[in-house]
Amino acid sequence: MEEPIRRPHLLADVQHSVAGRELREGGTGPLGEAQREVLGQAILSLSHRAHWVGRRDRDYELRREIQETPPTREAHTLLANLLRDPENFARHLHRFSGASMLETLYGHSVTDDDDEYLKLIDKANDTIASSSAPGAALVDFLPFLQYTPAWLPGAGWKRKVLEARDALTEASTRCYALAEAQAHAGKPSIIGSIIGECSDKGILASEEHEIMQLGSVTYSAGTDTTKSVLHSFILAMVLHPEVYAKAQQEMDTVIGRERLPTLEHRDSLPYIECVLKETYRWICPVCLSIPHASCEDDEYNGYFIPKGTAIIPNLWLMLRDPEVYSEPELFRPERFWALSAEEFERTDPRNIVFGHGRRICPGRRFADASVWLAIAGMVATFDIQKARDALGKEITPRVLYESGFTSAPAPFKCAIQPRSKQAVELIGRTL
Repeated sequence: MEEPIRRPHLLADVQHSVAGRELREGGTGPLGEAQREVLGQAILSLSHRAHWVGRRDRDYELRREIQETPPTREAHTLLANLLRDPENFARHLHRFSGASMLETLYGHSVTDDDDEYLKLIDKANDTIASSSAPGAALVDFLPFLQYTPAWLPGAGWKRKVLEARDALTEASTRCYALAEAQAHAGKPSIIGSIIGECSDKGILASEEHEIMQLGSVTYSAGTDTTKSVLHSFILAMVLHPEVYAKAQQEMDTVIGRERLPTLEHRDSLPYIECVLKETYRWICPVCLSIPHASCEDDEYNGYFIPKGTAIIPNLWLMLRDPEVYSEPELFRPERFWALSAEEFERTDPRNIVFGHGRRICPGRRFADASVWLAIAGMVATFDIQKARDALGKEITPRVLYESGFTSAPAPFKCAIQPRSKQAVELIGRTL
């Protein structure tokens, strides 16, 4: 029996909070089926590189430029920033994820950490997260409070919603204008491409708001999860130096030390692929999936599920299932080594972390490729080890994660150093 489950109209994870509904009713709107289809087609064309092999027309070159340039260039910038200021690696990971999405979606190249568009969208995302998370306000438990005016004592949640609405409107409007300007200047982007297509069809005026929303939701979905995966990777490598040494040995054997890995090398680095999969599994970037809703009455394992019931997939539990992953609490990339085709598909964490069904994340391959580029680049050029205190004693970080929609590691210290003088020169040549 097929699962009678659909995702309700929503914006990020706010659909079950009254504050979230207030935010949407103010003009941010749900991401509808038509918009998801447009986004899926746009990102799909960026993700399936193999589908374009052998074609050398203008459209191919344009899409290849969108796909390859931002993640590759930002991966190189990440390495340069880690070389320059390794202690602030968390900030560099944030810049990597945000800058890659900004250029891919809007055609804007980030040149420094104080980029106005990075700050603009981050402010909007932060205010939305604080104002509309389910259960964050008393109004979620006493819905009648939604009718109180914003000035009334106790209606602080509504004032936060208004602030978030203004921040989101400013961010989506300015980024839309940015993509439009970049498109006119010949700079490709996903949103710019959609604007052009709608303009050619004469429907831009009616679709403008939806395109703005499309960009905002896509950016939010892609940045925090990418950053969290890379942060978890560094934590895992600090705690498991034997894994990192094995990944470096594979890198040196296959690629050597005279060049940086590219996506063309991915299939030739199977152990690093296992490390990436185990990073997804060990600390799932999103522990609870975006809620769905049953579209009809159903029964599962003796439990009756009425139509309209909110269903929140527990991704963390799925990836810690001992029947699928033996000793799930251990970080062990070898669990994915030399699997049969059936086991490969059954155990691949990417079948879980990016969602399920027809509404699976449309940018999953793009995001996965970006994360791989960053990880492979770090393996090729840096040693990642435990930090030491003033007495020279190693500091072993604890596996602690901050609360939130994504599983971001709590701040920890580590030592990130270039592997050699040759690695320093290699990074320098990429800039």
